[in-house]
Amino acid sequence: MAIQPPPQATTPEFFPIAPARTEDSGLPVARLADLLLKHIYFKSPMSAKDWAAALCLPYQTVTPAIQSLVEQGWAQTIGRMAGPSQSHDFGETLGYLITDPGRLRARDVLARDHYVGPAPVPFAQYDISVRAQVSQADVTAAWLTRALQHLTLSPDLLVQLGPPVNARAPLFLYGAPGNGKTTIAEACAELLGEPIYIPYAIDIEGQVMRLYDPLHHQRVQRQLPGNFDPRWVMVKRPFVKAGGELTTSQLSPSFDPLMRYYEAPIHLKANGGIFLLDDFGRQDSSPRALLNRLIVALERRIDYLTLAGAGMAVGAPFEAMVVFSTNLEARAWRSARPSRRWLCSAPTSSRDRWSTKRFSGACATKSTCRIRHRSNSDKSSSGRARSSRSCSTRSAISTCSTAITSHSNGRCEDASRATSSTNSTRWRTFWAAPRGSSRT
Repeated sequence: MAIQPPPQATTPEFFPIAPARTEDSGLPVARLADLLLKHIYFKSPMSAKDWAAALCLPYQTVTPAIQSLVEQGWAQTIGRMAGPSQSHDFGETLGYLITDPGRLRARDVLARDHYVGPAPVPFAQYDISVRAQVSQADVTAAWLTRALQHLTLSPDLLVQLGPPVNARAPLFLYGAPGNGKTTIAEACAELLGEPIYIPYAIDIEGQVMRLYDPLHHQRVQRQLPGNFDPRWVMVKRPFVKAGGELTTSQLSPSFDPLMRYYEAPIHLKANGGIFLLDDFGRQDSSPRALLNRLIVALERRIDYLTLAGAGMAVGAPFEAMVVFSTNLEARAWRSARPSRRWLCSAPTSSRDRWSTKRFSGACATKSTCRIRHRSNSDKSSSGRARSSRSCSTRSAISTCSTAITSHSNGRCEDASRATSSTNSTRWRTFWAAPRGSSRT
């Protein structure tokens, strides 16, 4: 099969535009004034241009907030400041110094919220940005082969990986240590399309939640138009990895009692990319507890986050492809019994020492699965395997912690062997077709 280059990059569906007016920033004047006061408390004096730049907002946007601070006696003008880059606007060159009453006011503000950084983006804008930047790239067989060309994989394995990657559906990888499970998941992140924009921080009803994390987000250096909103940052499609240290508490916003603001949960930082749960089953939290925590997010593409310090909950968008990876043998999963269906495949050759287990969301409709699953309880009196019933993502997740038991007992067979040759051909061509076309 000839290797074709990936499709040409398309224009992003979402582009953050810098606010021209104070109301366009999504924050009230009093909120902007408090942010400015915290900045000048740690660095004084400051020119109006640098003061506005600290909030990543244009000068005209923060002008009412600066005037408010001066009128209340919390800051004062010290005249024009000299700098390396003089502005044509006289107001931008004016210097400001915090006053003694301003220091007292700044301490009160810092006692409530110690966030000092770019102005947060309203949660409604973040929600719109995530929905608009959902990956729409059509992953073809040639594109998948190109992304995994640095690995030695059998063609059958590429066929098995194609449907879940193209549908952005949850994926389960099982195999021995060191045979490429994490590498494959990381390579899949390169298939999801163009870079995306994420904000430094989000404002949720007056509460600040920091989102941008240099540990998980790789910034893209690219020339951007002059009307770009610097409160946002362009990053590659995220690849967020959580291993044995993951706990259910990390899937909720963490409140720092010292800094007095929230840190976004780890899976929310993966929006627009891939969230990898590596070494699944080795966490202190049980597999069932982790899956029950994610079941709503995977099924509805929305996760309800509780802000404990504020006593409120918010429905946050969740548009990440979730990949589970483990090398645990089946006897580590025997504590429960499967009660519903699960699509799985066994090793196909000696070259592939690992297998893939896919959620039913890998199907074209993302809600039903028609692949045959043969087990002792599913055999009819004639000894033939019955066709599996429709299974949703919820039913698949609810029994994930017991699926490997069937694999260990040898009751699951490769999807290409468990289906007829016609169905196997359908799977091979399904994910190579353009998204939105008829896949029957």
